[in-house]
Amino acid sequence: MNANAGKKTQNDADRLKVFFDGRDPEVDGLPLALPCRERHILEYLVRKRGHRLTKKQIFDAVYGIYSDDVEDSVVEGHISKLRKKLRQRLGYDPIDAKRYIGYSYVGAAS
Repeated sequence: MNANAGKKTQNDADRLKVFFDGRDPEVDGLPLALPCRERHILEYLVRKRGHRLTKKQIFDAVYGIYSDDVEDSVVEGHISKLRKKLRQRLGYDPIDAKRYIGYSYVGAAS
């Protein structure tokens, strides 16, 4: 019988753990400190995994539809910083971006 049978092994799919209760995500079991907006964007993208989300959809989910004093272009800045932090820790970018189309959480590199 295989000695690893029944044991959970560490692989790319579970290197990033996202919590939806206000805690920062973890990479390889270590916290990845994120500002509130970046954490909310990551949580939203993970919840909608596999769906292409526009900048406007992400803005509305994170800031709310009544944020008249904030431009939706702030989403691009937050996502850029978030992707850089994830790339540094994971070694790949789990967020796919298509210009003029939107963003999608794709998870582990293949």
